[in-house]
Amino acid sequence: MNCLFLHQKYSKIILKGGDKSISHYTVGEKLYEDGFSHNYNIDFCKNIINYLREKHKNKIGLHYDTRNVFNMQYKKEIFDLIIDKGTMDTILCNEKGLLNVITMTKEISRVLKVGGIYFILSIGKPEDRLMHLQREHLAFDIQICKIIKTELKKSENNKMNIEQNGDNFLIDNKKIHYAYICKKRSEANERLQNYQNVYSKMEESMQKYLNENGEQKNEENVNVSSDEDNENNENDKSNIVLNINN
Repeated sequence: MNCLFLHQKYSKIILKGGDKSISHYTVGEKLYEDGFSHNYNIDFCKNIINYLREKHKNKIGLHYDTRNVFNMQYKKEIFDLIIDKGTMDTILCNEKGLLNVITMTKEISRVLKVGGIYFILSIGKPEDRLMHLQREHLAFDIQICKIIKTELKKSENNKMNIEQNGDNFLIDNKKIHYAYICKKRSEANERLQNYQNVYSKMEESMQKYLNENGEQKNEENVNVSSDEDNENNENDKSNIVLNINN
């Protein structure tokens, strides 16, 4: 894996996962093989961590720890890069996803250095994700890149047609991803003091929604979520992988 935001090969990396598939941890292994030798992998599942720890016990610098993204228990401002591959997407699928993302981003900002990068790979459109990165307890400069996977149309004889003008290329909307490159600003640590207020306001908003729409929710079995996230809830079931680099 070629990570563009790791500025030196003696950096410390953390891979965070929540999916129970071992294959999702190859990102950390590839980074290690590419020369990023201080590689920390965390998950809340002890069985996965123990298995991977034993598997890679001879790779000095490739660590596996049982941790949780909501409370990683690392010192503040020690990481240069955080790579989130679908973690936010998955958390937002939960009933309390809006609250949990507030807590997760607070913790990420806490352990990220000023000037460090929080890199998110998501299926969520900017109108559904930016609000989570621009709340009052955070301070990021954000750039967005759209990543599109194309496929070639097949001719009648099942051979690929390739034309110079690109008209024969198909775009699969389900495979469009967005990269959010979030650089932590100097006032970010001070902003973290707003966390409890932001959390409480969201909690009150969700409770108000339940009070006003509870009867309708029971009848239609509607999950609590923001209007912006409703459209993507069915698609936001990505694998969880979070990398942190120092």
